[in-house]
Formats: sequence, structure tokens, C-alpha cells
Amino acid sequence: MQLPIVAACAALNAPLVHHYLGGLAAAIYLLCFVAFVAFLWIHEPRGRGQRGLLLTVVCASLLAQILALHYVAPIFDARMDRDSALNTWLSQLAQGRYPYSAPTELDNPISVLPFMPLLAAPFCLLGNVGLLQLVAFVVLAFMLWRTYNDAPRWLLASICVFATSPLLFFEVIGRSDLMTNMALLLLPVFLLEQHIAWQSNSRLLILGGLLGCTGATRPALAPALFVLALYLMRQLGIVRVLKVWVTAVIVFAGLVLPFVVWNPGVFFGYAPLGVTATKLGSQIANQAFWPTLTGLVSLVLGLAVRSPRQLYMSFAITLGLVALATWLSFGRDLSYLQLPFLPLLFTLPRTET
Repeated sequence: MQLPIVAACAALNAPLVHHYLGGLAAAIYLLCFVAFVAFLWIHEPRGRGQRGLLLTVVCASLLAQILALHYVAPIFDARMDRDSALNTWLSQLAQGRYPYSAPTELDNPISVLPFMPLLAAPFCLLGNVGLLQLVAFVVLAFMLWRTYNDAPRWLLASICVFATSPLLFFEVIGRSDLMTNMALLLLPVFLLEQHIAWQSNSRLLILGGLLGCTGATRPALAPALFVLALYLMRQLGIVRVLKVWVTAVIVFAGLVLPFVVWNPGVFFGYAPLGVTATKLGSQIANQAFWPTLTGLVSLVLGLAVRSPRQLYMSFAITLGLVALATWLSFGRDLSYLQLPFLPLLFTLPRTET
């Protein structure tokens, strides 16, 4: 039994419950979590019963998210501005203005790189950028379903924990984009684990394009992408990995460089890289310590991982360091708990034998 992973999933959600609902609610959440794990080991639905239960959980969660998005999310508009960042970026660009020069509704700089608002554009046109997170939920649920197809117990555990997690609903209520970021990051690892033949140039270009787009969403994902680069070097070989990463760099540059050239002063001094630097504080020692530590940990993990399951765990560790650095240097951002939580869901055993 993977008790440390299960305990970590609960521990990452409990602070969020405690912050908004108090200690009693957090205790009740943990007791329910323990009861669910016990139920899983005592009575494990299989076959049609399990599939029906899983579909019910996913559909019920999706319905609850839609209700939360329309009836609860407006209450949080004055407290969270990730949706405002996407809407403001797109509004500025549509008016021919530099998209990073304007602050969000809460007067914060925009920290996302260009691909994220471009990805969110269709949902902004629909009138609610939070709909993007519902799509990310469905994608991640499908990935979990396929990953644990041969492990019914872990399939039930991963999807039920994900579909009912406070972090998931906090993401939806805040109309945040971190879950979409993580879906983009985890998708290449999922594809690698599906035993797809990566000999063809077209598939390598698609993989490189996906990585380039992922890199152009949020600077915080850089350590995890570095781990992935080292892993791919062993899995694909030098020639094929070069095709992947050359494509990734070209796609990344095509998305980011126009905004660097347009206004480098704002791009590096204010947003998005300016605000990213401020999250490490003003002390030079602090600014040097966290990138160095995260880089060393990423290097060690990238050289050590030998399987997709280990790669997911490496993502959880490196992105957990990113979240910790932000908390200790800048401030408590509970949504950053999403960064290690989602990769952890993919670190359970693939079989039950």
C-alpha cells in the first residue's frame, strides 16, 4: 500500500480546508479521507460496478464544478485574479496595446507567459475563462483512467481523490489556470507511458511543439521541464531528442520573443519575468539560493529517473520546491499546492500484482 503518497495527497489538501473552513472542517476532511482509504481496501468494486461508480464520481464532480463556477466563483473575484490576468492580457492585445503593461483587477502584474492566455482565448470569448479548467479536469481524469487501467484499486483511488479534492474546487472557484498548466506538463509523460512509437518525425515534432507550448505558459514549470529533458535524452536517444527540443525551442521562441522585442523593459522589469523575480524576495542571497537548490535537485532527479512513474514523482518534488520557495520568500499562495498534488496522483502502482 502506498501510504506515503496517499498521506501526501491528504496533507496537501488539508491546509486549504483549514484556511477557509477552520480546524474542525480540516479534521473532518482527514477523517473522511482515511475512511475512504479503508473502504477501498475492505470493499473494492470491480467490473461494471467500478466503471459505473467512476463515471458517477466524474460526472457528479463536473456538475458540482459547473455550479461552483457560476454561483461561488463570483464571490472570489475580489480575492483572486488569475482569471483577470488572462482577460486583461487578451483585452490589451485586442486593442493593440502591450498586454503586460496593464495590471489585473487587483492591481497585480500578469505573470503568465503568452501561450496560456492564447489557450484561454476561446473560453474568454464564451464569457467565462473558468470553463478552461473544466476541460483540464476531463483531460486529467481521462489520463488517470488510462494510466491505472490495469490497477482497479488505484484507478478508483486516484480518480475519487482527484474528483473530490478541495484543491480542484479551489482551482475552479478561483478561475485559476494552474490545473491547465499541469495538464499540459503531465500530458507528454502520459503519452510516453502509452508506449507510442516515437520513431516518426511527425510524432517527435508534435511532442516538441507540446513542450514548447508548455514552457510558454508559466516560468515556474522550468525545473520540471529540465527533469523531463534529461529523461527524454535516455529514452529517445540524442538524435531524436534533439529534434524534440529544437522544435520545442522554436515554438517557445515564436510565442515569447515577439513580446520580448515589443517591450523588453516591461517584459523583464515588470511582467511576466519581473513579477516572477519578486517572488523570491529582494535579498540577493535568497534569489540565488532557491534557483540553485531547485536546479541541483532537478539535475539529480533528471539523471536518476528511469520510468514515467518516477518522473511524475520528480515533478512533484521539484514543483513542491517551487511552491515552498514562493511561500517562504513571497507569501502563502494556497493554489500553488496544486503543483505537487497533481503529479502525485500519477505515482501509484500501475498493477496490483
